[in-house]
Amino acid sequence: TTTTTSTLQVMARYVRIASTDCPSNLADIKVFGIFGELIPVRVNMNSEDLQHRAANCLDGNATTMCRTDGISCSGPSWIEADLGTDVRVDGVEVVNSPSDCSRVIG
Repeated sequence: TTTTTSTLQVMARYVRIASTDCPSNLADIKVFGIFGELIPVRVNMNSEDLQHRAANCLDGNATTMCRTDGISCSGPSWIEADLGTDVRVDGVEVVNSPSDCSRVIG
């Protein structure tokens, strides 16, 4: 498992993590603001493996994962956390979930 942390100071409603590979795995995403972790209201992916739903990337559990659907996915894959409104984003933490059959994002 690999964790990547980016430090930012931007106003944003959406945090999108993209990969040139499809399908892609991701274990968890955490978004941080000035006062701590921000809780997204929704998560979207450009395609979704029904056994590894997008919501798994926001459940705080690094043993679950979300995965793009390799059959319907074309081009770069992405997952997007919707924060509901523009907020100050100070950091993003991505926890990758290695797999034998697909690439990780990050």
